[in-house]
Amino acid sequence: MSYDIYIGEYDDNEKCVQSLDLSEAPAFDGDEMTGHGNHRHPGYGQWTDWARDVGLYPLFFDKTDGLMREHPGNQSLSEKHLDVAQSALRKWKRQHKDVVPGWGYGQDAMLARLVWLEWWMVWALKNCKRPTIYNH
Repeated sequence: MSYDIYIGEYDDNEKCVQSLDLSEAPAFDGDEMTGHGNHRHPGYGQWTDWARDVGLYPLFFDKTDGLMREHPGNQSLSEKHLDVAQSALRKWKRQHKDVVPGWGYGQDAMLARLVWLEWWMVWALKNCKRPTIYNH
C-alpha cells in the first residue's frame, strides 16, 4: 500500500489536487514515476520513515495539525510549513555534504524527496489561490 501525495491547487469540484507535470520542476535519476510531477507515491512505511529520518514527522503526522493527519485528506499549505521543510533541507545538506539527489547508485533518495517537497511547496504558495497537500 502507498500514499498518493499531490501538492498544488485545491479543486472544490474534484475535492483534490490535480496532477501536474512541469518541465522546470526537479526530476531525479531512478524516479521515472514522478518525473517532473507534483505527485509522489511512496509506501506508507517509506514516507513515515523518511519523515522521521529528516525531522519532518511532526509536519506530516502530528495528530492536531500535521499535513497528513487525515488519510485520505487535504490540508492547506502555509509559509510556516515551507519554513519547516526548508529548514530540514538545509540541515540535511549540511549533514550530508557532497551527496546528489536521486535513487541511483551513490545518490541520496532522502535529499531527493526533500528537494521535491520544497520545490512544490514554493510553487504552490506562489501560484495557487488555495495551496494544498492532498493524500489518498
